[in-house]
Amino acid sequence: MVASIPPDDQFTHWKSEYESDILVSLASLSGERMFFDGDNSSGVSGDLESATTVAGLMEGYWGMGSTVSSYASSRRMDLGAPGGGKPVDSKMEMRRALSDRIEDNLSSLLAKSESLLRDNRREILAVAHALETHKTLSGNDVHAVIEGRLGDVVNGALYSNAENI
Repeated sequence: MVASIPPDDQFTHWKSEYESDILVSLASLSGERMFFDGDNSSGVSGDLESATTVAGLMEGYWGMGSTVSSYASSRRMDLGAPGGGKPVDSKMEMRRALSDRIEDNLSSLLAKSESLLRDNRREILAVAHALETHKTLSGNDVHAVIEGRLGDVVNGALYSNAENI
């Protein structure tokens, strides 16, 4: 389980922050597929739900998606989906268009997540080993393991050893 703790209370958040949160959620799926030969468990369902919710809000409400219009306003005014004439079932078409945009965003971020995990496989294995040993790590101790240095509780150099990896 990974949880981010914001340093300060904020009234607004940036698109890049939300995308980072989605990447963290999608890393569970990417990680399982990477370390279990393309297979994954149902344990990722909560992470996927969270990622989908945030991506949906980004696309439909917060102006952080591929369109500018607000899904909520368009629905309230029965405007139909952006990009053309009013379809026969505008509410269904709007939902379908929003769903497609959410899936496109999640697919793109999943690919980014897979790439990040591939590029940092050694560090992931080192952190996993440290977690097996210590059960819980602070952010500073995670950094110590990744950087191979002394942390608050953990000597990260032990986990940089090729034999341990």
